[in-house]
Amino acid sequence: MIGSNSLLRNHFSVFLILFLVGTIVLSSYFSSQDVDAFSHCDEPPAPFVNLSGCDLTDKNFLNVDFSNADLRGVYLKDVNLANTNFKGADLSNADLTGAGLANTNFKGANLSNAIFTNANLPSADFSDADLTKIDLSGAVLTVAKFSNSIIVEADLTFADFTGASLKGSDLSGSDLSNAVLVAVDFTNSILEKTNFSEANIAGAILTGVNLSGADLTGADMSGAELTGVDLVGTTIKNANLKGAIFKLALMSGATFEDVSLVSADLTGADLSGTHFSGVNMQNAILKGVDLSNAELEGVKLVAADLSDATMIGINLLNANLRGADLTGADLSGAILKNIDLSRANLQGVDLSGIDISGADLSNADLANANLSGANLFGANLSGVILTNAIVQNVDFSSADLSNADMSGADLSGTSFKGVSMENAILRGAYLEGADLSDVDLTTVDFETDDLKGANTDGTKLPEQGFFFFRELIAFFQSLFGWS
Repeated sequence: MIGSNSLLRNHFSVFLILFLVGTIVLSSYFSSQDVDAFSHCDEPPAPFVNLSGCDLTDKNFLNVDFSNADLRGVYLKDVNLANTNFKGADLSNADLTGAGLANTNFKGANLSNAIFTNANLPSADFSDADLTKIDLSGAVLTVAKFSNSIIVEADLTFADFTGASLKGSDLSGSDLSNAVLVAVDFTNSILEKTNFSEANIAGAILTGVNLSGADLTGADMSGAELTGVDLVGTTIKNANLKGAIFKLALMSGATFEDVSLVSADLTGADLSGTHFSGVNMQNAILKGVDLSNAELEGVKLVAADLSDATMIGINLLNANLRGADLTGADLSGAILKNIDLSRANLQGVDLSGIDISGADLSNADLANANLSGANLFGANLSGVILTNAIVQNVDFSSADLSNADMSGADLSGTSFKGVSMENAILRGAYLEGADLSDVDLTTVDFETDDLKGANTDGTKLPEQGFFFFRELIAFFQSLFGWS
């Protein structure tokens, strides 16, 4: 029994000795490994160098070459790296917060998940680089190049990209809110579901870009070039689009709320089914646009050019089109109640069967227009030009036609009940079946034959001899050149 205990003690002693020796050996090994793990951080900058995971905040790397280097997870906060070459380098997960990186070359580099918050990067070149989920918030990137780079789901908030080129880049899902994007070139970039809220995009080039699903709330896009842009179904609120160019843009089903489109050029754009609320489109160019079934209730279109526009079924209730040009426009089935069309050009426009009651058409030009069957009850038509217009079976009840020129117009079957016609012109008008009962024509310019076939029961006509003296005065005016 005693021998057995002695044997156990000997075995335990051997085990203890071996354990202690192994512990010392392993400790020494891992200690040397820890030293080796960071020994590479002293390597000098050079192409293909491995400095991954290193803290290099106390280094000076001006004008150095890190091309194709392994810089994953490197820490370079506030370091001055101006004119450094990072071409093809791997800087994924690196931290370059506040770093000075003017004129730096990042062509083809991997910058995914890197942090460049408040970094200074003017004239840096990121062409063909991977910037997926990069953080460039607050960074200065003036005149930087991002051609064909991948900047998906990146944080670009408050960054300054003034004059930068983002041609052909993919920025889908990125956050550019409050960024400065003045005069930036986005030609052929992918901007789907990108956040541009409160961003300054004035004078930027977005030709042919797809902005569907993008957030443009509060953005300043004044003077921006958006020819052929795709905004189908997009909602734009509180944005400044003054002077922007939207020629041939696809905007069907889009929503514009409290937006300024003053002097914007939307020539040939597809605006069918678009909803405009609180929008100012004064002096806008809308030549040949498609506004079919669009909602423009209360919209301001003062002096806008809507010539040759398709406006079938459009809602312009209470809209202001004072001085607008609608020549050649198709307004079939349009809602024009209480609209302001004063001084508008509607020459030759077809308004037949449309309800224009309560509208302001004072001093508007409707020469050769077709208003057959239209409802103009209570409308203001003072000074309107209706020369040679077709105005058959129109309801002018309670309307103001003072100083209106209806010479040569076809007014057959039209009702003038309760109409004010002071100093109006009816010379050569066709009034067969028209109702002029109880209307005051004492100051109206017409010939007796003009009233043939009209209902003149109770009509107040000029005093006998009026026409003779009028012709006499006209003779002397022509003879002596009086005006």
